[in-house]
Amino acid sequence: MLKAKQIDKILTANIRINGVSANGASTNVTTPITSALSTAGNGGVSVPLQVSANVNGIGVITGGDRCEMYNSTTKQRISSAAGDEVYGKLTEAAGVYTLTYYTLTDAGTETAYSFSSATNIDFKFNYRFDFVRYPTDAITSMSVQVIDPITGNPVTAKWFTEKLAVTAINTISNLAKTPTSGTNIFLIVNEAHHNAFGGSSADFTISGKAIAWSSTNAGYSIDTTDDVIAFYETAE
Repeated sequence: MLKAKQIDKILTANIRINGVSANGASTNVTTPITSALSTAGNGGVSVPLQVSANVNGIGVITGGDRCEMYNSTTKQRISSAAGDEVYGKLTEAAGVYTLTYYTLTDAGTETAYSFSSATNIDFKFNYRFDFVRYPTDAITSMSVQVIDPITGNPVTAKWFTEKLAVTAINTISNLAKTPTSGTNIFLIVNEAHHNAFGGSSADFTISGKAIAWSSTNAGYSIDTTDDVIAFYETAE
């Protein structure tokens, strides 16, 4: 049988960092990221501290990808005074990794956010692994706490698997449940794994429960005879 080191495949996974002090509009997170990557690979091996140059490049994904954030003490999502969820984006310059804070209004406007005082946060960022160092539990280890918008109480999110119908070429049936985010979902097409990371270059995107498959980004079309399995996190 082939070994993992013989397979040329890049896969993305979340890496979570706990207990970072956030203050102001951004935080230098080079040190905690460096520490996390020293044991982030499968079996606790190190992976390179570098920016992923493209969808097939090993390293930290910077730029437009959203970094989910939580209060280190309560483990709940962080909200602004207006009730908008706070999240971060990673950038890199001259080897320095900076987590900058934003909110997204109900109107869909991304707005810079600044912490008025030091707040301990946990955050997740995305890393592209080569296949041999892709963590065995990368998918199942991803978890978040979701807040019920009506009651305000935490809702336990769980991972859900279902088989989807392909009703026409590149047309996949809707999910049975709503994912907790647009990237907490993976599609398995005839045993090939696809994720929704990469923004406009992603293999597929999610809007509510609807899946939009990109044959251009994925490199092939999905036919009605193909087998499609969805694996995603949901609070429903």
